[in-house]
Amino acid sequence: MKDYILISAGWATYFALHSLLASSQIKKAVHPYLKGIRYRLFYSVFSTAGLALLLFFIHQRENELIASSYWSRSIALISIFFALYLFKKAFQHISVSPFLGLMPEAESHELILKGIYMSMRHPLYTGTLLLYLGWFFFSPTDLALLSGICLLLYLPIGIYLEERKLIGQHGSKYIAYKKTTPALFPRIFRSKNNIKH
Repeated sequence: MKDYILISAGWATYFALHSLLASSQIKKAVHPYLKGIRYRLFYSVFSTAGLALLLFFIHQRENELIASSYWSRSIALISIFFALYLFKKAFQHISVSPFLGLMPEAESHELILKGIYMSMRHPLYTGTLLLYLGWFFFSPTDLALLSGICLLLYLPIGIYLEERKLIGQHGSKYIAYKKTTPALFPRIFRSKNNIKH
């Protein structure tokens, strides 16, 4: 039980810091103290290091729920393949170097409305979900399951905070995009009202 509380608290802290550091207000407040280091690079390193530490802590304490099998590992690999595919499609329209902070970000951010973003608003979040499913099916442990629950609880919050920032940047253009494009999963069937004749 102690490990479950610690892991839940760890994910809660990680997600809270992730969202907090992504906010424009914190970016402006912290920037003067970085001594020329790009904020996006600081954010990327902090997020990656925090996630690595948390996953290491989980790996040391997890217990197998069910035995991993050929079928579960096959599902895991398929899930990971689709996750990587989504990441690839998402980054076709995002410059990786500025995204990681290796190069300066553009002053104005254009709203991306092409490619995979025509089908879903948050392909990176969908890819993260699929990556988690791959992890769980490859190694079905108690703490992998708990981590998935924490991720599912955080996603609506993360999407809300990100979209509030995007509405601030793009206004009515993003609101219209939000009304016509699903957040995480593309529509299998389009409504007749959306079909152009």
